Amino acid sequence: MLLRSGFINKANYKMSNKPTYKELEKTIIELKKQHKAELIRIEKKNNKTVEAHINKKNKYKKITNISEQVAKAGSWSLDTKTNDFFCSDGMCIIHGIKPEEFDNSLEMLRKYIHPDDIEEVIKKSNQSILEKKSFVFEYRMLLSDGSVRYIRGKNTLIFNEAEELIEIIGMNMDISELKKHELLLNKTKEQLKNERNQFLSLLNTIPEPIYVSDTKTMKILFANDAKKKIYGDELVEKRCFEALHNLNEPCNFCPTIEKLNNKEQAIRWVKEDKKNKKTFLNIEKLIEWQDNQNARFQIAFDITELKKAENEIRKLSVAVEQNPTTIVITDTEGNIEYVNNKFTELTGYTFKEAKGKNASVLNSGRTNTKIFIDLWNTLKMGKVWKGEFINKKKNGEKFIEYATIAPIFDENNKTTNYIAIKEDVTIKRQLENTLKKNEKKLRELNATKDKFFSIIAHDLRSPFNAIIGFSEMLFKKHSEYDAKKREQIIKLILSSSKETYDLLENLLQWAKTQIDNNTYNPEKHEVQTIIFETLFNTENIAKSKKIKLISAISENLSIYADKNMIQTILRNLITNAIKFTKEGGVITIDAQKNKKEVIFSVNDTGIGISKEKIGKLFDITEKTNTLGTNNETGTGLGLILCKEFTEKHKGKIWVESILGKGSSFKFTIPLKIY
Repeated sequence: MLLRSGFINKANYKMSNKPTYKELEKTIIELKKQHKAELIRIEKKNNKTVEAHINKKNKYKKITNISEQVAKAGSWSLDTKTNDFFCSDGMCIIHGIKPEEFDNSLEMLRKYIHPDDIEEVIKKSNQSILEKKSFVFEYRMLLSDGSVRYIRGKNTLIFNEAEELIEIIGMNMDISELKKHELLLNKTKEQLKNERNQFLSLLNTIPEPIYVSDTKTMKILFANDAKKKIYGDELVEKRCFEALHNLNEPCNFCPTIEKLNNKEQAIRWVKEDKKNKKTFLNIEKLIEWQDNQNARFQIAFDITELKKAENEIRKLSVAVEQNPTTIVITDTEGNIEYVNNKFTELTGYTFKEAKGKNASVLNSGRTNTKIFIDLWNTLKMGKVWKGEFINKKKNGEKFIEYATIAPIFDENNKTTNYIAIKEDVTIKRQLENTLKKNEKKLRELNATKDKFFSIIAHDLRSPFNAIIGFSEMLFKKHSEYDAKKREQIIKLILSSSKETYDLLENLLQWAKTQIDNNTYNPEKHEVQTIIFETLFNTENIAKSKKIKLISAISENLSIYADKNMIQTILRNLITNAIKFTKEGGVITIDAQKNKKEVIFSVNDTGIGISKEKIGKLFDITEKTNTLGTNNETGTGLGLILCKEFTEKHKGKIWVESILGKGSSFKFTIPLKIY
């Protein structure tokens, strides 16, 4: 040490030159100082080496931790001699343990192994040690929050020279995401398998023959049940031209592979199968089969019957041309594409003239627009429409057509055209209208006859029976009755006589209207005078029920009308109001003028009329007899007469009523310019 440091020079150090004690002491002190300095230098150097080693170790540990975090992996080691266990931070993390909380024991990690997997993990570990082989295994970790992680581990066994196991080193990786993708992949594969099976099953349900063949080898890869039914079950793996056409070389009538190269385009061709006595429309398309294999897909449609139908269509076309009804075919906008001979015969337009024109060329303008709206709405829904048009011919002559119009669909169920089958029903409708008019007139005549006989048989007989009865009573017992009783009977006879007279008057006037023998003499009259005279003639009837009659007319009005008819209308409306008004009631007669007419109204405070009966009041075919408030009877003839006389004046009559509050009968008489 002293020699290496250079503090003692060999050349100068001689035993003969013995140093003095002081020199020796000085040298020793100097040597101590140098030794101490050397020790400090060496210590500093060693500290730097250790620090560098520690920094390098920490750097490697940091890199390892980062790598493990990125890879979701962890490492561990077990000294089999000392049972010392080491576990990286990554190992703790993938097992759901915070590194600072790990107690560096194998038992703590084992606690997180799924209960269903722990036995298998221990078994494989022991087997690996016995066989002295490293092994890879997978297991599940059950974390404290209840979640499950999938772990893949690899254990490496370290042996010494004596082949004794001294250490086990493990590398574990979190493969949960990988497992998730594997499960998803397996699920997708299974789903694709199921979908393929479903697809093949679907192809087997299709009644048309289908097969798929390899474009290179021409071997059949798949044939559906319909194909096998025609050509036999043993088709798969056979070449198509041999199995289907009994040929020794590829068909010369099939589409070439060059034509099929466009996967977006399908090729159609027709082939007669003489062996099976059928004609097929074949549709072929290039598709991808399993493992991206190019394949020829063919579906064949049996058009044997269609060919027969074509012949039938040729026959039917002749029938259409000679059909006695009009047949028109248009596009979806109603533009004519075809008309048969009957169309030309009926309308005067030749096929050449009609083609390209819109079907509205026949519109006369007299068909209700609602019919056309309904027509187009029905056709746009894909339904058949039936109805009538009033059309015009080329020469302008009007005629009526009954039409049945239906949409024509293509193979995609899209409307391409409309077909109209039409019949000229002009004469038929004229006859029907004549029959309807005659029927209505006959019905009215029957109702008139029935009404007439009913009045004679019942309504006219009843008051006469009362007159005769009271007269006979007075004749036989007049001496037995006092003056008051005789007066009472005489009043009853008088009342019945007036009632009978009014009835006869109405009956005679109504009978005249039915035979068109009623004189209509319109003249200028004052409305106030007509109302006053009518009120005078009905006043006694009103007084018998203590009903007040009021004329509310406030201005001088004139009308051009038949006075007798107007008074008959008013008299019937007033007596009707008296009949259905209770004692002490009020009846108001009024007349108002507007620019077109005079409106008469008879308003009462009576019992009112139900809505159901209002609609029947002026109809001779309906029975509307109702007893009055004092059980007065009636025939309903008065209101019928009012309606006919009002209509004779080109006016109208109606009623407004509220049950329990009263009624208001109104009628109008048009003004006449003098």
